[in-house]
Amino acid sequence: SSDLGAVLTRVFELRGAIYDFLCGMNCTDLASKFNDSHWLTKMAYLTDVFAELNKLNSSMQGRDANVMQLYEKLDAFVKKMSRWIERVESGNLAMFPSVEEYFDSTDINNTICEHLRKLVRQFQKYFTDSDEWRRDSKWILLPFSDDAAVGSSLTAVEEDQLIEMSTDSVRRNMYDTQPLVKFWIICQTEFPELAA
Repeated sequence: SSDLGAVLTRVFELRGAIYDFLCGMNCTDLASKFNDSHWLTKMAYLTDVFAELNKLNSSMQGRDANVMQLYEKLDAFVKKMSRWIERVESGNLAMFPSVEEYFDSTDINNTICEHLRKLVRQFQKYFTDSDEWRRDSKWILLPFSDDAAVGSSLTAVEEDQLIEMSTDSVRRNMYDTQPLVKFWIICQTEFPELAA
């Protein structure tokens, strides 16, 4: 998607030159798209959406990425899109700078909202069970919070190990200074049930 996003951005930036080229090549049907404000506004919107998707994609990569943090990023993105819908419905296009810069009198708000709703549904379709799973796994991300085990399905042994670990200042320091995955690998020998 980053390649497509980059191509889309570049095509949008070169829209005038592309129009001139297509006219010179006598491709009037295609050239007319690059002179159609409604079509160009849609393209501007797609350019902005792909830029946001590319940012999401980049933020989810890296050596220390873990599935719970990835779910959080996806959840945040879905919430942002839902908020974008509300903003667009009220006429605010600030989160789409290409649209805002290019936008003319063409009414594209309904098209944008419809597309964003479809994107939200698509993301939710793929990640429907994530909320329950994440609630049960809060203790993995935040083992030192007072309510880390609340709502989890930890066994009594696992919960006791979590209590022991959460009061250990050395472990707390490791948690604060190590990537999450490395922290749990280090804890595996002393808290085998919990870190398994």
